[in-house]
Amino acid sequence: MNDQAARLRELVQEAPQGSRGRTVAITSGKGGTGKTNLAVNLSAALAQRGFQVLLVDLDLGLANADILFNADVRWNLAHVMRGDKTFSEILLPVAPRLRLLPGASGFSRLANLGGEDREEILGHLELLEASSDFLVIDTGAGISQNVVEFVCASDEAIVVTTPEPTSVMDAFAMIKMISRRNVPERLRVVVNQARDRAEALMVAEKIAAVSRQLLKVSVEKMGYVVADYRLQEAVRHRRPILWDAPQAPASACFRTLAMLLDGRSRQDAQGNFRRGFFRRVAQFWTRRVMPV
Repeated sequence: MNDQAARLRELVQEAPQGSRGRTVAITSGKGGTGKTNLAVNLSAALAQRGFQVLLVDLDLGLANADILFNADVRWNLAHVMRGDKTFSEILLPVAPRLRLLPGASGFSRLANLGGEDREEILGHLELLEASSDFLVIDTGAGISQNVVEFVCASDEAIVVTTPEPTSVMDAFAMIKMISRRNVPERLRVVVNQARDRAEALMVAEKIAAVSRQLLKVSVEKMGYVVADYRLQEAVRHRRPILWDAPQAPASACFRTLAMLLDGRSRQDAQGNFRRGFFRRVAQFWTRRVMPV
């Protein structure tokens, strides 16, 4: 193995235990729930609270977190895999303390790399983890194997739903798929586009109760994001609503969710975490053949 890869491994091994960022996967059972909007605004809110945040766009079919930051993405992880670009060239600083890693389909190529090349890539990714307080993973929508593996490799997962009955059923389907694998340390549900707190609580309690009764899985009611026309305006402006309309009700909801994650992070500051997210996903994928 080349000297660079060896040095990367040394740096990762020298990092103190628990120094890597806490991984939060944002997922949903279907499209149209506002999953990416939640991932983007939650990342922005955590950065505003003073955390170093790395947002990883791992929607392998439709990576679009960059659009909400009005970022010019020319390269992504696939270019690093091919050796065309370096991590410093693809990593986008979109705000103070907030970086975006455009993953696109490139991450699935890990399974096809040779051992030395894969270790070098993983070394870089683990260093990014070690330099972040939070890794926010924007997964694809739906219950594909890739999405479920991203969720199960995370420290905690947030399943996003809307109050619509079809969305609630799809959220339960996602939780069911997760329950068949390794359930993250914390599995939570966020109700998006809720009319008010009462509606959100009713939806979340229904999902939690069914999951507990039928799947024997504990799903926490994390909170909600109120329906807010300014959210769509912010999307048209290609900006997180936290920046576009910081006083909007939806912005207050995102700040509340970030505060809850902040409290969880401080509580676990002295805890022992599992191996890093990227290493766990790579282990999943090297056990099966992935398309290039």
